[in-house]
Amino acid sequence: HYLDFVMLMFFAFGLCFEIPVVQVILAATGLVSLQRLKSWRRYAIVAAAAVAAAITPPDITSMLLLLVPMVILYELGIVAVRVLVRPKPAADAAEQSS
Repeated sequence: HYLDFVMLMFFAFGLCFEIPVVQVILAATGLVSLQRLKSWRRYAIVAAAAVAAAITPPDITSMLLLLVPMVILYELGIVAVRVLVRPKPAADAAEQSS
């Protein structure tokens, strides 16, 4: 049982650290914008709390140990999108769509 628990925690924390990468990829492909990521912040925190509660054992300490990095990494993902992904000008976007 201990090995199963440790492997689940490694997997959960590893997946947690992919949040900024996913945000940058989604923003670079144009599926989400910086404004949308900012507006989804509250929902992301609630979703992170739900994931942390579902994955970790039923104690608050381990839940917080997963929740806090997820929230911090979501915020770092927003900063990374702001720095790395430049919005397309409206003329270029209209030109590419036609």
